Amino acid sequence: MAHETIREALYAEGQEPPVLSQWQLIRRRFVRHRVAVGALVVLVLFYLVAFFAPVISPYQPYQRFRQYQYAPPQRIYFRDEAGFSWRPFFYKQVQTLDMSTLERTYEEDRSERHYLYFFVRGAEYRFLGLIPWDIHLFGSRDGTPIFLMGADGMGR
Repeated sequence: MAHETIREALYAEGQEPPVLSQWQLIRRRFVRHRVAVGALVVLVLFYLVAFFAPVISPYQPYQRFRQYQYAPPQRIYFRDEAGFSWRPFFYKQVQTLDMSTLERTYEEDRSERHYLYFFVRGAEYRFLGLIPWDIHLFGSRDGTPIFLMGADGMGR
């Protein structure tokens, strides 16, 4: 009885409600759930990053920099003692070894700025597994390595 009154309130006399398929009903219910839509967006972003990982990464996974083992993350600067720069830059890290403790420490060599560029040429890879390509999302043109998240024990 309650269904009849709701139907009468929503639809005019003689008008039938639209017939929706199962997928249309599922989609309507899904779109109303904000957390589920947000999770879907995050999931799609993760898959895109994984799919385009060779382009996003400045180096290949097998490329090593032995002089940067366990290097800390490098900072990106827009301003230093010399003033403001419109292009982001970073400083090369110099490793020193404390002979008494055999501990590696890294310090920034502030004598020269190394500028960060987008869409630079680097190590060659196969884009989508087919096309030989050497363009990376970011990097330095002079070949100075940058480690935004630091380096591991192998200098990767």
